[in-house]
Amino acid sequence: MYSKPILTLDNAKSIAAAAEAEALQNHWRVVIAVVDDGGHLLYLQRSHDTQFGSVETAVQKARAAVAFQRPTKASEEAVMSGRLIHLALPGVIPAEGGVPLRIDGVVIGGLGISGVRSFQDGQIAAAGTAALTQIVQGASINPNSVAMLRCSINFNAYISNICGALKFISRLAWLRILNF
Repeated sequence: MYSKPILTLDNAKSIAAAAEAEALQNHWRVVIAVVDDGGHLLYLQRSHDTQFGSVETAVQKARAAVAFQRPTKASEEAVMSGRLIHLALPGVIPAEGGVPLRIDGVVIGGLGISGVRSFQDGQIAAAGTAALTQIVQGASINPNSVAMLRCSINFNAYISNICGALKFISRLAWLRILNF
């Protein structure tokens, strides 16, 4: 018989708490959704002043991360590079902020964040997945390690923003050439 790890409600709350800490530190109002390995909602948290449209978006990002077993950023990058077929795939959310939650390579659930710009949603999601890593290693969540991760994520987000801006400018140039 095959056995696999599962995502518990306590795990989901710890992951959401780490994600919330990242969001609060940056004064971002977001929705945090955690789903199990079947894409069923396990935990949802919404800042009191977050737009309600982000509720379903966060849930769908988490589900897409589980369904496709990859971060939703992969679909965002695919669409941005011109592979528009990703828009036709059922359940795809082509925006960063959804990540699969894994233990020993096995997807045990998904985390979805919505409410700010997609790279910021991704930054918050990375803080949540870092918490899962610490849970698996049996450690309590160390604020110093979250701070070190935040520095690394901020640099990556900066580079990602530059690349995104260059892609956007390139697309505008093509649109002018094609007279759109």
